[in-house]
Order: sequence, then C-alpha cells, then structure tokens
Amino acid sequence: MDTKNLQALISLYYCHGIGREILKSLLPYFNALPLALMEAEDSELYAIEGVRKKLVEKLRSAPANLAAAAREIAFMEQNGIRMITFFDTDYPYRLKRCEDAPLFLFCKGSPDLNPRHALAIVGTRRATEQGRDVCRQMIGELAAYRPLIVSGMAAGIDITAHKSALYARLPTVGVLGHGLDTLYPAQHKSIAKSMLEQQGGLLSEYRSQTRPDKGNFPERNRIIAGLCDAVIVIEAAEKGGAHITAELASDYHREVFAVPGRPADEYSRGCNRLIRENKASLVENAADVARFMGWEQAQTPVAVQRKLLPELSAEETRVAELLLRKEQWHIDELMANTAFSPAKLSTLLLSMEMQGLVRSLPGKRYRMI
Repeated sequence: MDTKNLQALISLYYCHGIGREILKSLLPYFNALPLALMEAEDSELYAIEGVRKKLVEKLRSAPANLAAAAREIAFMEQNGIRMITFFDTDYPYRLKRCEDAPLFLFCKGSPDLNPRHALAIVGTRRATEQGRDVCRQMIGELAAYRPLIVSGMAAGIDITAHKSALYARLPTVGVLGHGLDTLYPAQHKSIAKSMLEQQGGLLSEYRSQTRPDKGNFPERNRIIAGLCDAVIVIEAAEKGGAHITAELASDYHREVFAVPGRPADEYSRGCNRLIRENKASLVENAADVARFMGWEQAQTPVAVQRKLLPELSAEETRVAELLLRKEQWHIDELMANTAFSPAKLSTLLLSMEMQGLVRSLPGKRYRMI
C-alpha cells in the first residue's frame, strides 16, 4: 500500500467510533484503497448496506487526522518500521482467518510471518528454573522442525522462549502491547536487538506513544495465538495472560499444548487445569509436539552449538550462549546480560580465549571463533 493510502488508513482508524471491523467491512467496496473510502461521495457510502448517517459523519472526520497520520508514517520511516495491512499479500494468513484479526500490524525487522511452521510459547512471568529449563530444552529440540517462535517479550517464560530460539538459530517474533517507540520491559532491549539481527521481529497493532497499559495485553495475546499453528503453555497460574492466550488459541481452532507439573506448584495449576478440562494436550517434549502436529524434520538442524563446544562450566556456557547470538559483543553488553562482575566476566573470557573459543577484538569487544 502506498504512502497516501497508508496515511488515509491511519486517519480513518483514528476516527472516534470507527474500529477495525467497520473498516475491514467497508474497504472491499473501494478495492481496499483507504484514500478512495475517505474521498467517497455520500451517495457511494449510502449505497452500502448498513451504512447510516452517523457512520458517514464519523468518516467525514478523517481528514482532521491526516497530520497525526503523517507524523506516524514519518516515525515509521525513521525507525525502519513497516505497516502490514489486512489487505496486503504478506499479511499473516493464519491471523487473517481469525474473526478479530487486526486491521494492520506495525512490524520492525524482516520476519517471515507466513512460515511453514509457527509456534507460540507462553507462560508465567514468575517462571521457575525448572520451567525455564523445559522451555530451553523443548525449543532446542524443535530446531529440527525450523518453526517460527512467537511470544510476548515479557519476563519469565516469554523471554526464555525468545532467548532459546536465538540460541537454536530459529527466527523469533515478539508481539507487544504498546507502540514500537519503546520496549517493555526495558531490560529486554538487547534481546530484541538480537532478534532483529536474526531474521526475527517485533509486532504491534498499537501506534507509537501507546503506553503498555494493562488492558492492551489481552488484545496482544490474541495476535500471539492467531499467528501460530499451536500454542504451548509452560508454567501458568490458573488465571493470567498465558491462560487467556490458550483459550484464544482454542477459539481459533489452533492446537493447544501444556506441560504438566506437580499439583502443589502454583505455576503448574494452570497447565494442569487446561489438560484436565481437555483444553490442552499433554506434552513433555518436542517429539510430543511434532507427533501431534504431524511434522517431519527439516534437514539437519542449524548447528546445535552446544555440541560443538568442549565441556564448559555453567558460567562459561552462559557467556558462550550470548556470544553465539551475534557477530560480536562489547564487554558492557555481556555484563548487562549476565550480571557478572567485571572481574568475573574478564576471568571467564580469558579462560575461554585460552581454550580457543573466544577472540578479543579492539574496543573491548569479543566474538566466538
């Protein structure tokens, strides 16, 4: 869609009382050209079944929003963001099948949103170490099937899923409940940067300057569910965002999987309940998921890096996992992502350099050999 039509679309969307469903129903009458809708004669509008005076008056307010729409487009151009509209050929086809699909998505990065396989992995923000381990292992095993990994960039299971996808060399997309001018939580900015560098991306249906308000996240969750073939829930309370995403996926006729846990564990109760109520299939590993989905392995998965490394300590492995995500890292970035002290990190890097794994570069930068 060209710039003038994008500007018209945003202007129409900003009109009070005109939402995505109205525009999705009206635009096909104008060859999906928002500018044609905005400039349509009254007679053309009244010829459409269901259009009344009140709606026409609302549509007539759209030109007042053109300046704000132009500012949004300028922000997009300055920050490498594109808008994918419901009528574009590259709009995610899985999401398009959902009745409440967004009218458009703001997209940063260059992810393939129509891959052969796409999985959402969600769970509690208060993940246990066991839950994070399950997430890491499952995504590592899923690398053989090359899925797109989708989650919400939140703390806990979400960010573990994104990190694990990066480590497994899988593309991963974060769906946000706010505008793309910021990132919430802010401590995940370095992860987001790595995602963009690895053919992943960030998505939002919210314009810039939209705050991460509580009410935005259930709306965000429907996009996570709609983008994927299936949703995997790893640790969840009985109520919360992960449970909402699972319910939405079920409504969209997508597969829902849950990893069971001990009845006494607070963050296993949501998974156990989904399984008990036949709202999710029980899975314990990637093989279970692949069997349910009828997936066949792709060619040999992209380098399972851990197998290429000698035996490392847990702390060295943590550093290695970071270094494998991109070409080079500044020591300050490594400290921020590991929480190691400068002395501790320097010792680890020196040890790994002596083992022939790491090379130090000018400007306090490091990379894997």
